[in-house]
Amino acid sequence: MNDNAIKMTFKDIKYQVTIPTTKEEKANGMGATKEFQVLKGCTGYALPGQSLYIMGSSGAGKTSLLNALSDRITKKAGMSLTGDIMLNDDTPLTGPTFAKYGSYVMQDDCIFGYFTVREALTFAARLKLSTVPHEEQD
Repeated sequence: MNDNAIKMTFKDIKYQVTIPTTKEEKANGMGATKEFQVLKGCTGYALPGQSLYIMGSSGAGKTSLLNALSDRITKKAGMSLTGDIMLNDDTPLTGPTFAKYGSYVMQDDCIFGYFTVREALTFAARLKLSTVPHEEQD
């Protein structure tokens, strides 16, 4: 795979979890748990050298989609994650593959609000890589 230009495609990503029912739902005859569809068939792509914005209201599944795309969802009993995530249309995404070519800064990571985008990304890269040569900053 060409390390300089990575295209990520994702097709029909579905994420479903089993959650407990409320007291009211149990009183209405539902069982102890129910299925909740977090992601409902998300499809898209991210091209090299371009920005991709994922927008939506609170609770729309933006963070869940990013967690799925970066292989950060641990599969446990009562949850299901399906769909295809590929790099350059030929390499299936795995945790080690994502770590080799990308990085994901969680929304609750500490990034200073007065940083420029470049400064924030450089800061995050230095934390992850231990060192980023200064000539790559400019």
